[in-house]
Amino acid sequence: MLEALCYKYKEGLQGNLAAYMPDDQRTTCIAELTKTVEWIYSEGEQAPIEEIQKRLHDFKQVLDPVKARSLYHERIQDRFRTLDDWSKQMQQ
Repeated sequence: MLEALCYKYKEGLQGNLAAYMPDDQRTTCIAELTKTVEWIYSEGEQAPIEEIQKRLHDFKQVLDPVKARSLYHERIQDRFRTLDDWSKQMQQ
């Protein structure tokens, strides 16, 4: 789960999520995601589940709001189009 989250968000922060996080914070976050993947394949293999869960929780605290902002901006355009279509239908 942690590994998948790291790859998913690293890809997103280098792509469609980039606009929703300041550059300096994004650079730091990508570096932390990279370090975590490296950790998973070294000390992380023997780490207690609590350590893995803590890392997962910490990333989600930072990255879930970024994903939420992305979804909001993605969906708001659809909602405005729906409202516009509805308004046009009401005028007919």
